[in-house]
Amino acid sequence: MIQRQLLLRLPDDEGPVSYVLQDSAGNLLMSGVGGLDKVAGLAGSVPVPAVRVLAPGTRVRVDWSEVAARGREAEGDMHRVAAPAWGDEKAPVAEVARDWMDGWVRRLADAGIHPLAMVPETTVLPADDQGGWLLWLEDDRAWLNTGSGRGIVLERGRAAEGVLDHLASSDGGQGPRRLLVVRHGSEWETDRALHVPDAFGRLPVERQVSEESLLEIIGREMPGQEPLNLLTGPYGRRRPGRFRVLGRFAVIVVVLWAGVHLIQVHTEIRYKEHEQTILEDRIREIYRSAHGVREVGQPRRDMEAALVDLTRDTTGSAGEFHDALARLAPLMVDTPDLRVQTLDYRPGSLDLELRHHRAESPERLRQRIPYTDGWSVEITQTRATDGHAYSSVQLRRAGP
Repeated sequence: MIQRQLLLRLPDDEGPVSYVLQDSAGNLLMSGVGGLDKVAGLAGSVPVPAVRVLAPGTRVRVDWSEVAARGREAEGDMHRVAAPAWGDEKAPVAEVARDWMDGWVRRLADAGIHPLAMVPETTVLPADDQGGWLLWLEDDRAWLNTGSGRGIVLERGRAAEGVLDHLASSDGGQGPRRLLVVRHGSEWETDRALHVPDAFGRLPVERQVSEESLLEIIGREMPGQEPLNLLTGPYGRRRPGRFRVLGRFAVIVVVLWAGVHLIQVHTEIRYKEHEQTILEDRIREIYRSAHGVREVGQPRRDMEAALVDLTRDTTGSAGEFHDALARLAPLMVDTPDLRVQTLDYRPGSLDLELRHHRAESPERLRQRIPYTDGWSVEITQTRATDGHAYSSVQLRRAGP
């Protein structure tokens, strides 16, 4: 899955924002200028850590100070952020009016955009890889990068004057090797001042035209960890408190437990339904075997009705009927392919017509019935067909 990242540039005033949507390799997916309501749809499709915002360099002041001066607190209505310093080296310190910060954060939040970082645009400008200064011309602005993270914003019509002013204020021993002028878009008439021979003394000037916009270049080259993130202190992303985290954890545990319990109940219900189905099929098979029919309606109901009728019998025939069936149980269990064709019970007698394999003679059937005291058993074969025979079984109660 390709990770997408969204980079926004806030305007100097209340105007629209510029944006670029890129993949993790820096390839452009979408770009444009519009209101925050339009950009909010793009921000919703991008993971929060990949949404970053550039604060306009005209509103954020970035100074490079010594370590001793970095601990100074912001004065008045200014929001101050210092980048980490290594040893005794100078490091950037950004200052911006709290009114501007409040307005930017509020506008983004109202649109549903909660970026991970807000960075001064002058600290992430593209640099010249040969140690020179890079002047970028686009729309009505010019951006001058005089070193790693040292950038300023100029009016495009006065770009040449701005470069000369910074050359005059720079240390002569640390001047740039060249001035690289990169233009995106059409050339302006005021750009001719940059083409005047020896306009910058002996400083070599080279020119390029870029098909990519400044925002696209910044989005591709911007580091993953920004040294100057304005969303710190009172504007930092709030982390949930300890008890809030524990509460969320408890809710998650309860939800998981309830889910597991529901799964167990559902599994048990399905298991009971499966057992019920097996039992119903078994009852139908017994009923089909006993009566020799193919279609079975509701044998459970028929059997229950018959048992209810027997239990309601006050003559004592119910026990006698059970006794007679018990005598025939070994015969019906041990004889393969046995079918009960008819069954006729009257007090003191039980007559059955059985359908069985032709190899089963009446004598072999009689041997499977144990000796029964008080009952007489007689088995005779009535007729035979292809592969099957029909026998009549008569049980009579001895005595008066």
